[in-house]
Amino acid sequence: MALKNSIFRNIFPQLIYHLLFVFFLICVFDIHTLVASEVSYRQDLHVEKETRYPDGWFYTLEEIKNQYVLEYEEGKRLSNYITKKNGNYFTSCNSDAIIIPEAFINKTLHLIQALLEQGLARYIFRLDSFHGHLFVPEQIFSRKYSNMNTQEIIRLFTHEKTLGILFHNAEHLALHNPPNSATIDVEALEFVKKRNVIGWYDGRPFEIIRFSENDLLADRKTATASIPAGYRNVGVITFKAVRNGEFSIIYNGTPIRIDISPYECYYH
Repeated sequence: MALKNSIFRNIFPQLIYHLLFVFFLICVFDIHTLVASEVSYRQDLHVEKETRYPDGWFYTLEEIKNQYVLEYEEGKRLSNYITKKNGNYFTSCNSDAIIIPEAFINKTLHLIQALLEQGLARYIFRLDSFHGHLFVPEQIFSRKYSNMNTQEIIRLFTHEKTLGILFHNAEHLALHNPPNSATIDVEALEFVKKRNVIGWYDGRPFEIIRFSENDLLADRKTATASIPAGYRNVGVITFKAVRNGEFSIIYNGTPIRIDISPYECYYH
């Protein structure tokens, strides 16, 4: 019995330590489920920049085009894409079904299509345009969004008349071609100059946040615009062109199927 008690005293503290460590990892991993008031926009951008891509971060225009064709036909969908059932559109967040108004979906699709039509994005997938940071005015955030959980925030911002969205396009476009050379791809540089785009759900035209050429050439990952002053982040939507996607837009006379998720980590 004494031996058993001794073993228990030695093992029990280690067991508690490992359980606490696992709990810590779960909390870190699920940072996006925290309420908006607990996660700063700066933290959100940090997660975006640190997302890992096993095949490298930057790709040439030709590489991106080829990869888009492969991934579109592959048919891999987002984890929490909006779908229609029994006459309503809904998604899932933390196992909670959330109804999404059709007006929000249509406005989002209109913005995505406008990115392509205005030459601000070329492909709707992970290497070009695939996400947007949603924001509302500070006073609206303080009055309506403070201390809400993720599900409540999604239900609210999908009806929000003051909603804006910041797109980070050309996310992985290499400025050097070949990528490891000193040769600047002029076409890519001009495209990257207009990669930070603000859109509005009330129909206002796009606004482009421009960085200097020196800033772009120094470190592309830092050339990521923040939400404008006077506004607060309320979430991130993710979208992906995929052959079996739920929705459709028309670009250059060709239908493009698209999935949209209002609750999705940066997909690979």
